Amino acid sequence: MQVSILKIFFCMLMLCSFLISSAQETLKTADDYFKKQDYEKALQHLQIMLNNPQQLKGDEHYFALLLKAKSQLNLLDRAVKNKDNKNIEKYKDAYFLAYQDLIEARKFMLGEAAKKETESLGNYLHRSITNLGAGILNTIYSDAKMTQSAKDASLDEAQKYLMAAISLKPNDYSAYDFYGQVMMLKKADDDALAYFEKSKKYFAESKTNSTDLGHFRVYGNIAIIQLNRKNGAEALKTIETAKNNLESHYERINKKDSLSNKEYLGMKSLLQNIENDIYLNSPDLAQKAMEKFNTQIKANPSELSARFSLAQVYEQQKMYSEAAAEYESLLKIDSTNRLANYNLGILYLNEAMGIESKINPEDADTKLKTKFINLLQRSESSLKKALGPEEKDIECIDALLKIYTRLQNKEAYLYYRNLKTTLLKSK
Repeated sequence: MQVSILKIFFCMLMLCSFLISSAQETLKTADDYFKKQDYEKALQHLQIMLNNPQQLKGDEHYFALLLKAKSQLNLLDRAVKNKDNKNIEKYKDAYFLAYQDLIEARKFMLGEAAKKETESLGNYLHRSITNLGAGILNTIYSDAKMTQSAKDASLDEAQKYLMAAISLKPNDYSAYDFYGQVMMLKKADDDALAYFEKSKKYFAESKTNSTDLGHFRVYGNIAIIQLNRKNGAEALKTIETAKNNLESHYERINKKDSLSNKEYLGMKSLLQNIENDIYLNSPDLAQKAMEKFNTQIKANPSELSARFSLAQVYEQQKMYSEAAAEYESLLKIDSTNRLANYNLGILYLNEAMGIESKINPEDADTKLKTKFINLLQRSESSLKKALGPEEKDIECIDALLKIYTRLQNKEAYLYYRNLKTTLLKSK
């Protein structure tokens, strides 16, 4: 009986020794394939070995995981360079899988060299994964034809990458900014605000932000959320803080070149546009809005956006004569402004329709009827300018049809009715 037990124990030792030797040999083979740039075979050996991690000892587990991460990244990189769509699809998740391998490898790293290698791969993955998340966001913003289901799937994908980026570098203000935008698009505003606040915090603590002016869009997005929550006064405070911080930050930049100046002007314009939107969408701020836009116009009479915003506020307050006068002033500076022409045309049309019922049809010549026809003609002039030579705006055409019906201009009415029919059929 004793001999039998010893034999079994000896056989078990031989088996363990064989497994360890086999694991070491498999790892060496995988490393050899990797060095020969045969990443697929390297990956096959590594996957077999990592399915039995108990065979690995010392830093072998760490080394295998890092080699697997690098193999996947190289396979995707090669597929992209060769425009190999089949393998691009096959290895499309390489960056996220490499991130998961890196997180697992951190548990097994031994020594300073391993720590440095892990940090180097982590920095590379962080940059790449952040860019992937930001790229998906940019596609969502720019692709107007994207379906809602495709948008939802893309947002989930962006969220996955950006959460990984934050995990790799928890003090990266840009990743928090992008993640906040994802949450904002998902209509999870409380989460969005929390991540935007973290972005502000880490930006303030960052020592490498000297030329980054794009960060200040964070304030703009916070203000938009506040505005959507009907808190215009708070949104204005946020924008005011943003403008002040932008100016201070720009002043601190040592070397201002044309690129940083362009970015500064672009961000300044963005914040100004959001501020204007706050005024335009906050009825309780109407008086302040009129004062602000009038002040801007006095300071710069050719400022078109201030004139346009002021005209819109006048419209909202039912100050139609003042609104029309402001649109007219704007069009004296820029007669081709499509939106101003359209708004002015609709303003005149609505005024005409408002007095239509007061006209006595049996009275051939009254001041009211003269005013009615005059308003229709002025509306026609503005709307035709807004329509332009392309003649593709259905809203303009609908408004012109109302005018020609009332002016009893059959020829013009038939022209625009047929034009509308053609446009609708082409869609």
